[in-house]
Amino acid sequence: MADDMPPDARQDARDERRADRRRTIEVDARLEHPDGLLDGFVVNISFGGAKFVTRTVTPALSIGTRVALTVTPRAGAGESESEGAAELTWRGAIVRSDHSGDDGPDRIAYAVAFDDSAPRPLEGL
Repeated sequence: MADDMPPDARQDARDERRADRRRTIEVDARLEHPDGLLDGFVVNISFGGAKFVTRTVTPALSIGTRVALTVTPRAGAGESESEGAAELTWRGAIVRSDHSGDDGPDRIAYAVAFDDSAPRPLEGL
């Protein structure tokens, strides 16, 4: 049924199922899991979760895996990278994963649901 909808209507339907609006960003991040650490970046974030994309395909994490997502905010105007804002960390769980690589490097995108809401505001990301 969703395939019969025009693209704008499909996007509206996806947005309506979200409790919080997502903010599109691209910021370096790490995803800590019980067996190690994945390096990557966050491509969108809301008060309830984030989409983390790996820089490599391995290892694949299962839905429900407990994780800690740490982002490194960009340095503000007049700040060097070493003086930038402190890292932010949220604990949560993997709720969805998608493998990509058809039109770029092989990567896995993980949807992470936070245990607690992300701090407000998110403007520093």
